[in-house]
Amino acid sequence: MTSDRPLSSGIQMIKIDGDKIRRLREHNGLTQLYVATVVGVTTDTISRWENKRYPSIKKENAIKLCEALAVPLESIIDLDDHETAPSQTTEQDIAAKPPNQDQRITPTRLPLKNIGLAVAILVFAGIAVWTMTKYQATTTPINIADQLIVSRTMPSHVPPGAPFPVMVEITSNYPEPFPFILKENLPPNAKAIQGKPLFTRQNNNPSDLKWISKLTGDYAVFIYLVQPSEHMKIGEMLEINGLITCKKENKMTTPIGGDNSITIDSHHWADSNRDGKIDDEEILSVYDTYGAIEGLKVDKEKIEEIWSGKGYQWNRQTRQYEIEF
Repeated sequence: MTSDRPLSSGIQMIKIDGDKIRRLREHNGLTQLYVATVVGVTTDTISRWENKRYPSIKKENAIKLCEALAVPLESIIDLDDHETAPSQTTEQDIAAKPPNQDQRITPTRLPLKNIGLAVAILVFAGIAVWTMTKYQATTTPINIADQLIVSRTMPSHVPPGAPFPVMVEITSNYPEPFPFILKENLPPNAKAIQGKPLFTRQNNNPSDLKWISKLTGDYAVFIYLVQPSEHMKIGEMLEINGLITCKKENKMTTPIGGDNSITIDSHHWADSNRDGKIDDEEILSVYDTYGAIEGLKVDKEKIEEIWSGKGYQWNRQTRQYEIEF
């Protein structure tokens, strides 16, 4: 069955190239389960498509498949579009079977010059499709910045001189890996003391941090510790600003959204409601939100100690937490 040809029932069918589908899926780092979920079929069906067990599929499934792979419909069509061999099975094989299967049809032999003309037409059509796809990719590139969500998470408050975590998450819908530079700018009265992955300082300036990396999947996380000056006063605020720079077809920048300020306060940063204790919900939130914090020198032992006690107070003289048991 040729591509985009309706069955007698009116269902539009598309002749697909299983090898192309497998290469596109693997190139984008997608699993058969992910593609099956997007299309609304089983993983066995995706496997049969890739292994050419079903050379023709419903057009609506082909469109959903292209959405999952983030490619145009032409990218999965079998350009060598000829009649499906009788031994092959399609999704609609039962509906498409003629009632008299025993009737033999004698194939008509075409003259050699007609065969040559047909081959030439197929080659020309293939070149035309490839040229159009290449032209569209060149003239209408996908803007990476439109495919990114970059968000910063940090506590709402922290005592003066006490380190607190900052987390930057990058979520991407861009179909290809791409390099990027992440930059964070801290105020003069704060400094970064540790990062995961390691950061570099711009021009040896402790206020400017940067990472260079390559996003090969759809998610990345960067986390670092900031220590405000111990001379800051209660009620003062710290602001952090940053952006991500990508370079593919051209240079693009995306500002980092989410949290960008923290207030100097006498309560521990994990005590989100500032009631002088860390309850079950708050300690679970710490581990859930900052799960990538392992390896950094965060006072997790102190957090657990406060959680196990009745309460705590911040001693402004010693700049230590006094825990009540």
